[in-house]
Amino acid sequence: MPIYLTLKRGPKLYVEYARWARPGPWLEVRRERGELLFWFGRWHGIYTPRRWSPDKRGMLNGARRAT
Repeated sequence: MPIYLTLKRGPKLYVEYARWARPGPWLEVRRERGELLFWFGRWHGIYTPRRWSPDKRGMLNGARRAT
């Protein structure tokens, strides 16, 4: 059951309950490529800060063109 929350051109939060996943550590948090990934038992989420949102020209993460 995924949940996706976003504010217009703002930060994004994706949360999912992974029944298929083996319950791991109680809480694990790490940062990858500017995003914050967290696991809380079988729940996992990805927080993407506003600076990762596409700008007016459709550029992503400083790339020359959208991928």
